[in-house]
Amino acid sequence: MWNVPAGPTEPSIASVVRLLTERAPARERLGHDPVDLNTTRFASGEWRAPFAGSQFDELSEARLPNPQTLDREALVAFFESMGWLGDLPESERRPLMNRVRSLLDADRYRRSWETRIYWTRLPG
Repeated sequence: MWNVPAGPTEPSIASVVRLLTERAPARERLGHDPVDLNTTRFASGEWRAPFAGSQFDELSEARLPNPQTLDREALVAFFESMGWLGDLPESERRPLMNRVRSLLDADRYRRSWETRIYWTRLPG
């Protein structure tokens, strides 16, 4: 199961994404874009490799809209859940998250996601 972005966040959070991208470790060190929740791994199809040549049937797929409406603090908590932010010393993380909070001036944010579900079974 993967949750992938299905459109822009309304209102825009571009200034927060820009700030976090500037402050994050290099993409090469992380192995993925620091603010995309590793969707590049999904998009590459790399996760399908263990199924190739296996005894399982072809993967089936369902796509479900999964919009979210979050208040400011829930959106801050979403960003704080990113691993690299949790690795920062408190003396760096707290001011950064306060800056993120200051850039979010709406009461509510609508995030468009699509949940993609994959399954298979052994033939039988």
